[in-house]
Amino acid sequence: MVSKFIKYSIYLWMVAGANSIFAQHNEVVERIAEPGSYESVYKRYYVLADAADVQDGFYREISEKDILLLEGTYANGRKTGKWLRFFNNESEQIKETLEFFDEKFEAEQIAYSNTGNTLETGKFKCDSKGNLLFKIGEWRYFKQNELLEKVENFDAGGNKNGDQIFYDAKGKVDKIEIYSANSLVKTKDKFDFQKEQLLDFNSKLENAKPDFSNIYKAEVAPILKEAKTFGKLEKSETNFLTGERILEKMQTVHAALMRFTDEEKVLTEQYLAVRDKYINAYSPIFLTEIKRIMDIDIPEYKRLESITERTVKGLSLITKLNEFNVQFGKLRTMDSQIEKLANI
Repeated sequence: MVSKFIKYSIYLWMVAGANSIFAQHNEVVERIAEPGSYESVYKRYYVLADAADVQDGFYREISEKDILLLEGTYANGRKTGKWLRFFNNESEQIKETLEFFDEKFEAEQIAYSNTGNTLETGKFKCDSKGNLLFKIGEWRYFKQNELLEKVENFDAGGNKNGDQIFYDAKGKVDKIEIYSANSLVKTKDKFDFQKEQLLDFNSKLENAKPDFSNIYKAEVAPILKEAKTFGKLEKSETNFLTGERILEKMQTVHAALMRFTDEEKVLTEQYLAVRDKYINAYSPIFLTEIKRIMDIDIPEYKRLESITERTVKGLSLITKLNEFNVQFGKLRTMDSQIEKLANI
């Protein structure tokens, strides 16, 4: 096995060219004891020839078994770019990435498990040399199965601020701690959080009533009635599961209503596209077949009370408009060919 020191030296020699890096830098190799281990680690880096305390260029840490542990780059004494930390084995598997954003004095970290799953993500505030000072913004921590374990929020000064969310084994919210300037203000359990979600979706579904009055009466109103009754029950695991089922119904219905909103736009846009493209050339066909979709089929689609029926009808209409577009294209091609034959 060729030593990584030798390989990197060859690489540096190749990229340096006539203006060799060794003419401007001095190489430094340090032997340090790995904390909690009898194994030594070798630090290899470069300093400016005229400033021995200013690191510049490649930085690497390699074990005495020739395993690469850490690599990154310094620019005039400051950590820059992406730094990679590896597991102490021969796989060269990444354990952690740390990417520096010089203009913001920030660094973004992603940590991985030995199976390659993401364990945590977040940002640090850095000093002028790239040393990590404190956490900022949102930090996410994951279990080995990549389900969320915890979410922390920090302000620009590194203080816990806002919601600190803890998740159970299934990835559901278990507890929320609310902080202000690093001080705990309030704690909400999963029951409180569930109640907030139910109220939020209740409001969203009520707001959708004017646009979906038929569906609201048939499918939304019964769910809201069920939610209102549930709100009077005491906190218990059994009732919590009931609340989760109601919440899932509300989320499903709301997602369907939002999908129908987008679907109506798509239907109108596709209809207008076909009309503008072919109405002049094929007016009789357009008036007898395509116009029916806008005058009859789409209003009928909007009157449907069942989410399932409306979903099926909407997809059918979109497919039909796409097919008409294709058929008109073939018809135009055929007309062009006939016209050429007629002119022979």
